[in-house]
Amino acid sequence: MTAEVYSVANAMEQYRYASGAVHVFWNYFQVVSVGAAGFVWSRERTDGITGALAWAIGLLYIAFAIASNFAVYAAQLELVVTASSIKEFSKKQFRSSWRTDRSHQRVEAV
Repeated sequence: MTAEVYSVANAMEQYRYASGAVHVFWNYFQVVSVGAAGFVWSRERTDGITGALAWAIGLLYIAFAIASNFAVYAAQLELVVTASSIKEFSKKQFRSSWRTDRSHQRVEAV
């Protein structure tokens, strides 16, 4: 996975987008987890859950959790790649500005 940095503004926008995606994926996971727990808990208090329904809920939840894990991982990987690109770009900018500033200084013999 590579991030193309055209400018610092572009890279920061990409970082904000990936950060927002991580938050969205975690929110989805929380909502589904609370909903599944609430559904199971409410069914236990009324008429119970049949074996087939329990297996279906369990398997669907596991599939969702795995997919959610991959989505969060991909978004966090994008954050790492973008942050590394920004860091590398800023190092290059700092080095070139430092060389430019020092090249204007004169060294005079005493």
